[in-house]
Amino acid sequence: MLSIPYSLAHNIVHAGLEFAEEFGFNPHKDFTQTSKYILENDDESIEWIEIECGVKGIPAFMRGPYDDEAKVKRILAQLEKSAGAGNYQYFTGHDLL
Repeated sequence: MLSIPYSLAHNIVHAGLEFAEEFGFNPHKDFTQTSKYILENDDESIEWIEIECGVKGIPAFMRGPYDDEAKVKRILAQLEKSAGAGNYQYFTGHDLL
């Protein structure tokens, strides 16, 4: 593990949320209820750090070990709709071997 300043962790989480939202993805239904105990408000009191999301700035989906075909199809369809063909990356576990 690597220790990082709170402001960096805060910016990573919020940048990821905003990036995902741009492509039509919302956080898990429990995110807001849970994050209020971990994250501070996203306001001027937190140093802003520019975070590049995705792979070289484009959305990327890495299939997880518990992602069934229906979930994969939903995610890829959303990426096709929001980012367009060829404007996102899709990785399976086999891509990393």
